[in-house]
Amino acid sequence: MNAPAAREKSRGADVHEFALAYVKQAAAAFKTRGQVAMLTAFHLSSSESAASVNNDTSADASRGAIFRKLRSALPQASPLPDLADAGPWQSFDDPADHFASVLKSVGGRFVRVATVAEADAELRKLDVWQSAKVRFSAIAGLGDSTFEEAAVDDPHDLENVDFAILPGHFGVAENGAVWVTDEGVRHRVLYFIPQHIAIVIPGSKIVHNMHEAYGQIDVGRYAFAAFISGPSKTADIEQSLVIGAHGARSLTVFGIDEWQAGN
Repeated sequence: MNAPAAREKSRGADVHEFALAYVKQAAAAFKTRGQVAMLTAFHLSSSESAASVNNDTSADASRGAIFRKLRSALPQASPLPDLADAGPWQSFDDPADHFASVLKSVGGRFVRVATVAEADAELRKLDVWQSAKVRFSAIAGLGDSTFEEAAVDDPHDLENVDFAILPGHFGVAENGAVWVTDEGVRHRVLYFIPQHIAIVIPGSKIVHNMHEAYGQIDVGRYAFAAFISGPSKTADIEQSLVIGAHGARSLTVFGIDEWQAGN
């Protein structure tokens, strides 16, 4: 037996002896049959673990050798590229128009209005809003709520929400995405679980590309944040696009000129 195997065998015996001593001492302190049975089961489990140490020694040695070889072959670290001067990045003559076009292509809809009142009028034209029985709005003056989010402690209780109106920070023209966080929303699941969703962004806050988008983000400020582009969708099966497979069946983005995130 080589030295490493001998050490592993010794370690296994030590574990076994420790478990046995623990059971004997604990059994003296606990008087009920159930507690003694439980401790005995622990002892048997520990004994089996100790017995398996020797069998695992060879596998552990092989695994260690493989990891050592992998570590020795790691490439040298290199500095991250400086992207500030790597452009020019993709841009558009009218970012809002391109945002609307891309969002439509992924199943969403963009509505640009001047005021919250105009957005409310557009919202009430939607069939899915009119038929929604359980509604929530985090935007003052836009739609209404049938429940108080602050009174909901368990996010699972929101599974029956039909329509939610939620705040966003800005849009991204190149992919139709909206940056959202938990600011003003207690339960982040509201961005995903309702049947239909509307997200509000300032009308003028649409950046050209993701490089500009990341420049707008204050990393670490929020406990939750995400980019959302269109409703839930998947094309995993035969490349057939299915809308609403895992979440919202529709997404409307309102760009309101007078509105600012945090209102």
